[in-house]
Amino acid sequence: MRLGSGWLWGSGVLNGGAPSPDLPRRGLSQEMLAAIREIKGRYYDTEAGRVDYRAIATSPEYRAYKGLAARLRHFDLTQLRDGKEKLAFWINLYNTIVVDGVIALGITASVQEVPGFFRRVAYDIGGRRFSPDDIEHGILRANRRPPYRPFRPFGPLDGRRAFALRPLDPRIHFALVCGSRSCAPIRFYSREHVDEELELAATAFVNGPEVDVQVDRRRVRLSRIFEWYEADFGGRAGVLDFIRRHLLDTEKREFLEARGKSLEVEYTAYDWGLNG
Repeated sequence: MRLGSGWLWGSGVLNGGAPSPDLPRRGLSQEMLAAIREIKGRYYDTEAGRVDYRAIATSPEYRAYKGLAARLRHFDLTQLRDGKEKLAFWINLYNTIVVDGVIALGITASVQEVPGFFRRVAYDIGGRRFSPDDIEHGILRANRRPPYRPFRPFGPLDGRRAFALRPLDPRIHFALVCGSRSCAPIRFYSREHVDEELELAATAFVNGPEVDVQVDRRRVRLSRIFEWYEADFGGRAGVLDFIRRHLLDTEKREFLEARGKSLEVEYTAYDWGLNG
C-alpha cells in the first residue's frame, strides 16, 4: 500500500514497526546482513541488475528483515568492530533502505516519482535519523558535499559526523544502488571480503556498458557517476587512471595509458527508470 503524502513530509522513517521478538544470536548487524543476504539470494537478479520488488514486499524474508530493522532504533553503532564491518554494514543498509523505500511508497516507474526520495526515506539507528543521502555523502563519502549542493550533510554540531568513514574509497560508487537502471547491479557485501567484493564491483562496472572506450574515435563515453563524483577519483586524470587500472581489454588499457591526457570524454544520459 502506498504511504500518504503527509508521511513524506514527516520523518520518513521506514523502520518504525514492531521489532523482532527474538534476540539476535550473532549481534544485530550480523543478523541484518544475513537477512539482507537471504533477500538478495532470492529476489535480486545480479546479472541483469534487477530487483523483484513485488515479490519482496509479500515475502517472509522481508517480514523477518523488517523486524530486525526495527531493532536498529536501539542499536549502538559503536558496536561495529572495524572499518571493514562498517563499510559492509553501511553499503548493504543503503541498498536495503532504497529497496524498502520503493516498496513502502509504491513506486512503479522511477524513484523520481517522489521528489527528494534519497533525503525523505530513512531509518532510525540508535535514535538518529539516517537517509540514503546521509549514508552516501555523510558516512561513505566522509561527509563530502553532494553534487550540486552547497553544504555537507553533517554540520559541526551533528553527532552523526563521528560515524563518517575515512579515507573515502571511490569504489563505493559501484556498490551503492539507487534503484535505477544506470546503477551498478545490486550485490551483497560481507565484512570478511568487502575489499575483494568492491574490487569485483568496480571491475564489472568499468567493463560493462556504462564505460565505452572508443579507440578508433579517440573518445571515452562514461556514466554520469564519473562526472558527478570526479573529485572522489582525484579529478579527470584520476577517473581515467581508475578506468585504465580496471579495464580487462589490453588494447583499451594501453590506449588510455598513451592517450589519456588528450582524449575526448563524453558523459551519457543517466537512466532513472526503476531497476525492477
